Amino acid sequence: MNRALLASAALLCAATVTGCATSETPMSTTWQITNIYINPETPSEPPNPAFMVFGNSTVTGNTGCSQFQGMVQFSPSVDEPERAQFRDMQFDVADCVGPQQFYHQELTTILQGDFKVRRSEDEMVLTKVGELDPPGVRLVASH
Repeated sequence: MNRALLASAALLCAATVTGCATSETPMSTTWQITNIYINPETPSEPPNPAFMVFGNSTVTGNTGCSQFQGMVQFSPSVDEPERAQFRDMQFDVADCVGPQQFYHQELTTILQGDFKVRRSEDEMVLTKVGELDPPGVRLVASH
C-alpha cells in the first residue's frame, strides 16, 4: 500500500510540474514583425511581411524589402532575455519604394543599440532604451 501511495504522490507531483511548465517559444523560431512603433501618428503595421530569426549571438531577417544580419547579445541570457543589444547590423540594398521603403528605412535606423525586452509565450516587444519617446518592434512567433 505504501508503494501505491508513493507512486500516486510521485505522479501528482510530476503532473503539477508539467502543468506549470511554460511552453515559451524558442528564440531560434522565426519571429514575424507585426508592428514597428515609430510615433503615435504613424501606422505601426509594416506593409510587407518582415521577420527576424535569433541565434545565440546573431540575428538574421528581412525588412520586407531586403535581407539583414548582425550580432545580438541578450542579457541575462538568450532563454530569459530582459535586454538586447544589436550591433554590426548589415542590410542589403533595398529594392522597394513608397511605404515599403519607409518601413525598411525605419527598421535600419531602429535596429541598432540597446533594447528592453518584454516577452510572453509567443510574443516579444523590443523597446529602444535611452530615448524620450522610444521606438519599438513587436514580434510574434510564426508556428
